[in-house]
Amino acid sequence: MNRHSAGWMARYRNTLVAIGVSVLNVVPLTAAAVETVTSPVGDEFRFNTTEYGSQHGVALAMDADGDTVGVWYSTPVGSATTQIIGRRLDAAALPRSDEFVINTTTIRGSRGVDVAMDFAGNISVVFEGRAVSEPHVYLRLFNHDGLPLGPDVRVDGPARFLALSPQIARNNAGDHVVVWISRNAIGADVEIRGRRFSPTGLPVGTEFVVASSETIDGTPRVAIDDAGQFTVVWAEDRSTSSTPTARDIYLQRYTAGGLASGSTLRVNRTTTDHQFNPDVAMDANGNAVVIWQSAYRICGQRIAPTGGLAGKEFAISSSGSVASRPAAVTMARTTGHFTATWAQSEGGIDRLYYRHFSSGGTALTTASSATKKYPTIDPAIASDADGDLTIAWNSAETTSWNSDINSRRYAGSESVDLDVQATDDADVVAGRELITYTVAVSNGYPASALIGVGVATGVTLAAVPSLDANVLDTIGGNWNCTVTSDVRCTYTGTVLPGASAEPLQIRVWAPREPGMASLSLQVSGNQYDANSSNDTALETTRVE
Repeated sequence: MNRHSAGWMARYRNTLVAIGVSVLNVVPLTAAAVETVTSPVGDEFRFNTTEYGSQHGVALAMDADGDTVGVWYSTPVGSATTQIIGRRLDAAALPRSDEFVINTTTIRGSRGVDVAMDFAGNISVVFEGRAVSEPHVYLRLFNHDGLPLGPDVRVDGPARFLALSPQIARNNAGDHVVVWISRNAIGADVEIRGRRFSPTGLPVGTEFVVASSETIDGTPRVAIDDAGQFTVVWAEDRSTSSTPTARDIYLQRYTAGGLASGSTLRVNRTTTDHQFNPDVAMDANGNAVVIWQSAYRICGQRIAPTGGLAGKEFAISSSGSVASRPAAVTMARTTGHFTATWAQSEGGIDRLYYRHFSSGGTALTTASSATKKYPTIDPAIASDADGDLTIAWNSAETTSWNSDINSRRYAGSESVDLDVQATDDADVVAGRELITYTVAVSNGYPASALIGVGVATGVTLAAVPSLDANVLDTIGGNWNCTVTSDVRCTYTGTVLPGASAEPLQIRVWAPREPGMASLSLQVSGNQYDANSSNDTALETTRVE
């Protein structure tokens, strides 16, 4: 039984040749571990399976281990009906469900859908529906398998003339809060209203007013910590001029009981341009970040758990012409690292970018292109507990009127330490004898008290046998393998820090000719792997 690390492969092959031993094949592998922060994991993929028509307005959420749900508006070609569609993916971006319909209430128009998940993957969706003449806000809950837990429930009270543009936040315990734009009558001031809900979707308390003004602009955003305290942000012009000239970003912090905590706070320090299109993200302890558009750049400001400013305002994008569409931000619940994404106009075409930051606001990457395939607008972003993330966007093809929801996964800045080893069941075999290789994949990252940190998801294994050796089959729980001339396997479970995946056996017919048979192995996952030296292995067996 000869086990070798990747760094030893080339030296081993050269040694065999030098002493005259026939090398049947030591095959290089092309799969690679994620060796840099926020590197893409896999290729772009289309979220929707409906191929024709308009798919737009996507919102995303992720649970602690990286399972993802996307929801969006879908209007098929030739249809006058718009539906809200959802689809679930696992941590490897493989489908966990087909498309499913979210709403039972009639949809008219196509704005105002949002989604949230708790750490266990239970789902809450809010949307704007029109069961009557004017729009109102509805909530529907689904369990972690995507099964509905009841019908749509109207969120805003019967006294509201209209309610629209809802947003939702949900914490680890399943408590959630919804905010929306409301008017009580034609010509009345715009109000931002909110309401809290229990994990089972029951209202907690009554509606409350966050802000009321004719100059409130755009959609409010909300984030919640694990203690149930939450923060609402919005854009508003509070100048005394009759012509709006000074939109700013405002924040209001709330207790877990739904009471305002302190006064409304202006977030932006820059006041020379309009500030608009805010978003907010929060970790489990209440640390938050607010981002917004300031003229032709995206700015950010960290927020302390008390609701006060933490540090200085900082630039996320500072060059180019940023499209007038909302940017989006996500924050890892356990580590506080955050990532922003935005559309930036280049030559009249919107292109998508993202940038990753530490919990202290230090930029860990430069602005990076997410895609350049098609014009891209309206990005959405979500992350798991330790910051592995998914970005989705509305991609309009240049050759048709179709539009799709495209997406891509990225590794966060927290590392895993995948290791692969293999042993054969005999040191020496005869030609065409069956060799059984037992493969062990483990995660050497130290155990952490932080939920989700260091957990390896989307683990894949590539195994290539010697030339003239033939793979018979594979045997292993939670391993989905495809066998051709080589083997490609995906592990459907997660590998916790300090734990191992279930064993995998790969059975191979030895070559006919004498020499050294081999099995080359490489493991990778969705996460950043700072130690790639143990991601490959080589097991050799003498053939006589």
